[in-house]
Amino acid sequence: MKEKEFFNEKVQEGASIRVELSEILWKAMNQAKIVFNSLVPFKNFSNVKTFLYYKGGYPKPDSPPKINEHIKKLAHYYWIVKFLDFKEEYEKIHEVFQNFGLQITEIEPIVPLSSIDDKKQEKKVKRALLKLGFEENEIENLLLDKKELLRKILQIALELQCEICEKSDKIKIDLADEVKETCEVPKSTFLKAVDLQAKKIKLDQEKYKELIKKIKEKIEIEREIIEDLEE
Repeated sequence: MKEKEFFNEKVQEGASIRVELSEILWKAMNQAKIVFNSLVPFKNFSNVKTFLYYKGGYPKPDSPPKINEHIKKLAHYYWIVKFLDFKEEYEKIHEVFQNFGLQITEIEPIVPLSSIDDKKQEKKVKRALLKLGFEENEIENLLLDKKELLRKILQIALELQCEICEKSDKIKIDLADEVKETCEVPKSTFLKAVDLQAKKIKLDQEKYKELIKKIKEKIEIEREIIEDLEE
């Protein structure tokens, strides 16, 4: 391998970012999900976040038809946009429908937020909000204004998603391209090395040794298969 020291440096950098993603950002996102699902009756945090952040996601040409699921996702997104008065998104939805000669008819009243009556659930929500950096007195006020709480949680979720995407791209694009150019190592190989180094950082020594053992066993099986095919 060319420039082995450079390669190891970039693997370590990528692994550190990967650990931050899994141990900090995604864990924070999970706290936002806990609060969201306690407030919203359809409990569809990931889809709403995807619509708000990616503006609909990335459909694949070979995806099977899931019309009912897609309609529900749109309805959930529209509900959030309407309920929280997101004017820009609201107008965009109506504009798209109007371009196709369609119109959305709204029925009042809109489905209300879920109530957090269960003490166990309320405790869970408060704990999630504390982990997200809210103060105790602020939490008590927000629990009385669930609409504002929902707005704040979605804002946190979008900021987290932005940071997650930026850091993921740092590994998958920036670092991987540098390594490919400097070390002539394929991106897929570099990404596997990053994941392995991240596990080394997170796992205790015994678990990591067991992981390495399984990987080596898999490689040995694959080597034997290749040798058999070459005969």
